[in-house]
Amino acid sequence: MKKVSWGRMRICLIVLTLVLSSGPAFARIRTLQLSELIGQSDIIVIGRVGDMKKIAEVPKGSGSAEETIENTIIPERILKGKWPKGKPMSFTTHRSVHNGKQVWREDALSFPERGSAVVLFISRDHQGRLNIVNGIQGLWPLGKDGKPLEMGSSYTVEELKKEIAKTGQSKRLR
Repeated sequence: MKKVSWGRMRICLIVLTLVLSSGPAFARIRTLQLSELIGQSDIIVIGRVGDMKKIAEVPKGSGSAEETIENTIIPERILKGKWPKGKPMSFTTHRSVHNGKQVWREDALSFPERGSAVVLFISRDHQGRLNIVNGIQGLWPLGKDGKPLEMGSSYTVEELKKEIAKTGQSKRLR
């Protein structure tokens, strides 16, 4: 039996560790088909971004912190589901900051600036809290021309309405 040197064994272990640890670094959300996104949504709304308030901050050291943000949406049109007319919606998001400036984090849900129009795909958890379906895929900012941007850029609002109508669940504000 041939002896393996400790040096070669150590190199093999280091390479194996690097290969195994690189997988999570490239993890992404699983993109849903539009029909799945609609099917997992209890409510689909077109609204405007209202207030965004920092409600908590957890220092991480070296000038870094994790902030918790409460985002308010003012519904304008309900495309699916029910929501009381005039009642704002509230969503909690998290963001990383370093020396007071927001740090980009892939696939992190963040709302556009106050006053921006958005389409939201929303589910309710067992306690009735509102959640965005599939993270960033469930938040479509709308351009000034009313066309969906980012993960909604392959569709128009009219195409979305038609797809919702196929399920027979299109609703208006009540």
